[in-house]
Amino acid sequence: MQIKDVFGDEIILTEERIRHIITRHPEMKDLINEINEVIKNPDFIKTSIYDKEVLLYHKFYDSIYKGNYAIVAIVKRLKEKFVTTAYISEYEKQGKLIWKKKWYFILIKKEIY
Repeated sequence: MQIKDVFGDEIILTEERIRHIITRHPEMKDLINEINEVIKNPDFIKTSIYDKEVLLYHKFYDSIYKGNYAIVAIVKRLKEKFVTTAYISEYEKQGKLIWKKKWYFILIKKEIY
């Protein structure tokens, strides 16, 4: 399956990667459809601190365990762009912010004050 991301890149999600995600992160079993949404419409994207070729697409869902991020790790090389894994996290991951929705941080800031 190919999914177009916010940069217009075609991201590949294979059946093998879906099996990996479900096996390694069983909490994602019922959230496989959200992977498409995270890729197409993330709240923000960061670089991985562990691998310079991996980008971490974050999207916050109130409905996941009373509020958590769905994170999709995507390898982006010159000729290949593919999902390597996806998981749920209570916190956003470390790394350099490379893209964000214009309104996302405004909404979070309003909730804090």
